Amino acid sequence: MIFDESRVKSQLSTVPPCTQSPIPITPYPQSPLPLIPRGGPEFPSPPLQQNRLLL
Repeated sequence: MIFDESRVKSQLSTVPPCTQSPIPITPYPQSPLPLIPRGGPEFPSPPLQQNRLLL
């Protein structure tokens, strides 16, 4: 398989802007880590409510 350098560079160039994504990453370090991947900003419900949904 031959990888085009132009494609790789174009993909890499699109990586840095992800820091400008609508989801703020920097304000979260103060909050507990488990809540970020589990719920995220879309589902800010506490783990207790999430457990009820899972059960």
